[in-house]
Amino acid sequence: MPSKHTFSRLVLLLAFLTCLATTVGIWRPVTAQSDQPGTPQPVLGDRLLQTVEPAPPFSEPQRLPDVVIPAMPGTAQPAATTRIFLPFIGQNSSGIPTSVPVEDVEESGASATPAWNPELSVNLRVLVLTATRDDTTLGAIRQILDFVGVPYDVWVASEQAGQLTPDRLANGTLGNYYAVMLTTSNLAYTPDNGVTWLSALSAEEWANLWQYEATFRVRQVTWYTFPTSDYGFSSALPGRDTTVTPLSLTLTPQGRTVFAHLNPSAVLSVRYAWVYPATVPSGDPNIQPLLTDESGNVFAATRVYADGRENLALTFSGNQYLLHSMALGYGLLNWATRGLFLGEFRTYIHPQIDDYFIANDIWTPETPCGTNLDLNPSGVEYRMSAADLQAVINWQQARRAEPTTRQLRLTMVFNGVGADPISSGGGMPANDDLVALTQAQHHHFYWVNHTYTHLLLNDVTIPASRFRSELQNNHQVARRLGFTNYNRASLVTPEISGLNNPVFLNEAYRWGIRYMVSDTSRPEQRAPSPNTGYPNPLQPGILMIPRHANNLFYNVSRPEEWEAEYNCLYTSFWGRALTVNEIIDRESDLMLGNLLRGDISPLMFHQANLRAYDGQRTLMTDLIDATLAKYNQLYRLPIRSLNEHTIGQKLAARTAFNQSGVTATLTGNQLVVNVRQGAMVPITGICSRPTNPSASVERYNGQCTLNVTMASGSSATLVFP
Repeated sequence: MPSKHTFSRLVLLLAFLTCLATTVGIWRPVTAQSDQPGTPQPVLGDRLLQTVEPAPPFSEPQRLPDVVIPAMPGTAQPAATTRIFLPFIGQNSSGIPTSVPVEDVEESGASATPAWNPELSVNLRVLVLTATRDDTTLGAIRQILDFVGVPYDVWVASEQAGQLTPDRLANGTLGNYYAVMLTTSNLAYTPDNGVTWLSALSAEEWANLWQYEATFRVRQVTWYTFPTSDYGFSSALPGRDTTVTPLSLTLTPQGRTVFAHLNPSAVLSVRYAWVYPATVPSGDPNIQPLLTDESGNVFAATRVYADGRENLALTFSGNQYLLHSMALGYGLLNWATRGLFLGEFRTYIHPQIDDYFIANDIWTPETPCGTNLDLNPSGVEYRMSAADLQAVINWQQARRAEPTTRQLRLTMVFNGVGADPISSGGGMPANDDLVALTQAQHHHFYWVNHTYTHLLLNDVTIPASRFRSELQNNHQVARRLGFTNYNRASLVTPEISGLNNPVFLNEAYRWGIRYMVSDTSRPEQRAPSPNTGYPNPLQPGILMIPRHANNLFYNVSRPEEWEAEYNCLYTSFWGRALTVNEIIDRESDLMLGNLLRGDISPLMFHQANLRAYDGQRTLMTDLIDATLAKYNQLYRLPIRSLNEHTIGQKLAARTAFNQSGVTATLTGNQLVVNVRQGAMVPITGICSRPTNPSASVERYNGQCTLNVTMASGSSATLVFP
């Protein structure tokens, strides 16, 4: 029977490493993956191996530079604390958030309650203030705003000295921004390579900012703060580096309302960061601790000022690669915007399993490192059995019984030749039991065309009719087996081939293909911005869906095989051979990052990874289980699994939204939305449906998203109840 040989490129996605950032004492881990430029490696078959150099030796992170800024005006007053919006969930009588509802899609939601100055107007746009462009906290802020889709401006204060004037912040009674985020509390920078440190904002600019926030009632988040009394802290203990000994933080009751997307019992590990333990005054209702350690030290707090300003401060560094920055980002955004913003946030997992029905070559533990499997095949292949499929069904059903993974559904990417008997020209093995069980249990999965024979599609001399027959014959297998969760518009090409072949692309489009996956390990195949796709350059009618590869290689089916091949590649990188559990721990960290960021891109696996090596467990389910265990310890948000064509539709909608030039202005309880180009505009925080234009409401963990379909040059007025 046919076998899938070497994948076009072995993708290297290594677990998080760390190196010292050059600004503001923030650690930035290096992700060793093939989307990064790497050093040439030997070729195994047709797979080009790439990696990055190991991280440099650690040195002590720098503390926040000691730069004094003007004292903030105002003191706390109890009356101001009433303006608190809980964006996600209800509370019980003790004020503790309720658990994740069992039927998430059916639960009711509440609209955000506008709390900005009702006599003034504000644009739904975030102002991000940073001292320099290379402040690594800026990456963490941009990451959450970009994945959600929130419009924002970055103000690089050191490059625009003295220009943060009142007219830059507001135009009379119209505020340009309805939320503010600072990378650091004093926006310190050095103009002379560390000899002197200055605040990038002048005293007058600080005053302008605070006056604007007070007048328009705009909240501010300070992502990295030295704990001073201005930010609500009563004392600060010596700071420390958490590289060797991570800091474990838990949520206070107030923290559970602000970070309502987190598991209420989450233990947040802060590592590779400089941290400042602090205390807050007891009994002050306008200063609320959010995150504390086991000794009661405070590391995040909100403060309400007498002039109406509100600030949320974190006393530890971060960046877009660190787990704690990713985990807190959505809560910080929700607090700053009071749960009302353009865009949406969801968590996704879309495992796609290639080569279903055919076999994969196997890297055996005896295979010498450096072996070219094209020239020296091991002679060992593996094709799933009915027992493997049943084990996977059992696993998926068990995960679907859990609150956060009720919608989990795998996608099988199939080659129909392995489902047709040899007598009819197929390659189904004698005494096969996989096809019959697949036909009986197909409803458990999504299904995607992978061509009939796994034909590589790069050759422009192959007749168009052959390409059509590959698609059509596989489509006929799907119809014969009765696949219901299948859409002929979706395709995963064998070894991600054919993306630059105009003969194939044109024929695929004529046949009906509208969505195909690309490979994010190749720079030219990545999304232009988070959660978007891109039209194929040669056939714009086909949208490319960026798909993530990983280090669970296509040619391993048991732990000893994975361990052997992984250590052939990475022993020198890590300095020692790793056990399979250590490999899973590193790889699950990368997959966890995709979940925490709200990344919609699907994940690549292969059918050999679904071998039930002990009768129940598989390598892929081991890896996903490790990822989900880490996710559930941190997040409470339901994870969604979509089919490929729905992913493509969402990517296309997000691209149109990004290009729409959307603006939204809030005045009292009325929101006016305008677009230059037509798009579906998601607005999180509104539950009521307008009669015109057309719109729908989607509820996710108690938070509503209103999706408004708008024509080019149109306007919509939405009224809060």
